[in-house]
Amino acid sequence: YTGVNTFIEMSWGLPRNLIIILNEIFEKAIFNDEKPFIEENRISIESQNSGVLVASKWFEDNSNIGGESGSLMTNSLIKLVTLLKDVRFSDKPSECSVSSFCVNIEKISKKTQETLKLMAQHSLIVSFRFRKNKNKDKVYRAFQVNRMLAPLWELPISRRGVLQFNEDLANSIFDENHSEYYEFQKNILLSQLKPPFGSKIKKSDYSQLTIPGL
Repeated sequence: YTGVNTFIEMSWGLPRNLIIILNEIFEKAIFNDEKPFIEENRISIESQNSGVLVASKWFEDNSNIGGESGSLMTNSLIKLVTLLKDVRFSDKPSECSVSSFCVNIEKISKKTQETLKLMAQHSLIVSFRFRKNKNKDKVYRAFQVNRMLAPLWELPISRRGVLQFNEDLANSIFDENHSEYYEFQKNILLSQLKPPFGSKIKKSDYSQLTIPGL
């Protein structure tokens, strides 16, 4: 998370975000006695990364809202970024830069649809168009974790691949009525990415859960 071009990309076109990032980096450089902009002194990588993390925390704090909706968004975000981070640092990551996911809107629950919409409205995630298969006309809805939040969970700010969520996994993340199945659904996905690859997860305690084919 270093370099002006990275900071511009992180800000996602919002000048306020960019100013916050640069200000926090400058403050960290001063604290570390680096004297930036004096006799061509450069700001260290350590100060840049530290400043970015403070800016990310500022963005997270300012994105929070109260009430049940705020609690639902926070819990959903934590589950989402935890899963993406586990995928990114797995032994066999499915994508080279995991910060985005797509879902079939027609199959997920109404509550999941509402949560995704609410999180997008509050800029926790950003929606973009994604065509799952070039040979098909069907377009899935895709989302990326806001780049301003990515550093808090060591996620990339670039988008080079999109992770596909089946409806059971998506519902377990974004619908509190399905949240009890989150760990189970996450383990199903991660079982494909960690040794022994493709091992089956037992569902002895999940008789009411439909296990998707991955």
